[in-house]
Amino acid sequence: MVGDRGTGKSFWSAALNDEVTRVVIDRQLKRLKLDRVQVSWGYSSLCVNVVVTQTD
Repeated sequence: MVGDRGTGKSFWSAALNDEVTRVVIDRQLKRLKLDRVQVSWGYSSLCVNVVVTQTD
């Protein structure tokens, strides 16, 4: 999650990292296809080599 201060990074990181919450969000926002996403916690002070994976 990358963004400016106060944009909801912590909120969305927590929401998307929780499988139950992600399912609820996916039901409301089908176009995001969150049922195909794998989420995990990580940290980097630099945005280098950011990789987003999607399961089929």
